[in-house]
Amino acid sequence: LYGQVKKIPVDLANQFDVIVVDIQDIGIRAYTYISTLYYVMQSASELGKELIILDRPNPIGGIIVDGNVLDNDFKSFIGIIPVPYTHGMTIGEIALMINKENWLSDNQDKKIECNIKIVKMEGWKRWMQWEDTGLIWFPTSPNIPSADAVRGAAMIGWIGELSLFSVGIGTNLPFQYFGTPQFDNSFFETFNNFEFNGVKLIQAEFIPQFGKFSNELCKGFLLRFERTNNFTPFSNGIEFLLNLRELYPKIFDSTSVNHSKKQMFEKATGTDKIFSLLFSNGSKKEIIKAANEGIIQFIKFREKYLLY
Repeated sequence: LYGQVKKIPVDLANQFDVIVVDIQDIGIRAYTYISTLYYVMQSASELGKELIILDRPNPIGGIIVDGNVLDNDFKSFIGIIPVPYTHGMTIGEIALMINKENWLSDNQDKKIECNIKIVKMEGWKRWMQWEDTGLIWFPTSPNIPSADAVRGAAMIGWIGELSLFSVGIGTNLPFQYFGTPQFDNSFFETFNNFEFNGVKLIQAEFIPQFGKFSNELCKGFLLRFERTNNFTPFSNGIEFLLNLRELYPKIFDSTSVNHSKKQMFEKATGTDKIFSLLFSNGSKKEIIKAANEGIIQFIKFREKYLLY
C-alpha cells in the first residue's frame, strides 16, 4: 500500500491476519509515504490487526536533521506529524514515535495505539547515505529517480510549491535543476562564489518538457551533491531564497503567488511564518529563526525512538 491510501477497507482487511507495510520512504516530511503509514496505522488500530513494518534505510542518512518542526495548524497529507523537514529517521522509528506519542488520536484524552512489530534492518548505520548501503535505487515515484533527486527535493522541492521557479520537473534531472527565464548574469555572479553545505552549483541552461516554464529556456544551475552528513538541505534552500530576494526583490511580491500556491507552500514548510517573512521584507535573522523552530528540542526528543 502506498501513495495516497487513507483507509483500509474493512472487507479487504478481514481477509488477512496481519497488515504489512513495506515502503521506501525518502526522509522528507512533505513526502506522502509517512502519511500513508499514519493512516494504515490508524486503520490497523481500528480493525484490531497486527501491523508488521519492514524497516528501510533513510536515503539521506540518520544524522541529518534540518528545518522547522511542523506546526499542527498546518497538518495535512504532505505534513501529517510534527517533525522537521528532514528528520533523519527510518520509517520504523517514525512509526514508533507516532504510536507512543499518541499522534494517531485527534483527542489527546483518547489513547489510540497500534499493535506494531518492526522488522529491523541488518547492517544499516546512521551515518550511511544511500550509496553506502550498496543497494540499487528504485524510483519511489516518477520525480524521485535517484538518491540525488531525494537530496534535491529536500533542498528545493518545497520552493517549487511557490511556482515562481523551475525545480527541474519536466527534465531528466528533477529536483537537480533550478532556474527561470528571468535570471541574468548577476544571478550567476552571485552564486558562482557562494558556498552551501554539501552541494555545488554548476551554471546551466535547461528546457523543461512539462511543468513550470515548459518548453522555455531556463537559466540557472545544476545542483551537484556531495555525499556528506554536513548537508543541510532545508537551511540551504532558505539561504538560497534570501540571496535571491536581494537580487530580485520584485519576484518576492506576495501578489505573484496565488492563494492555492501559498497554501501549498505553507503546508510544505509546515508554517505560515516563512512565507509571511519572505514576502513582507522580514529580516534574514527572523527567517532563519522561523526555519529552525523546534529543531533543537526535536533532536533530543527523538533519541528514545532511534533503533540504530
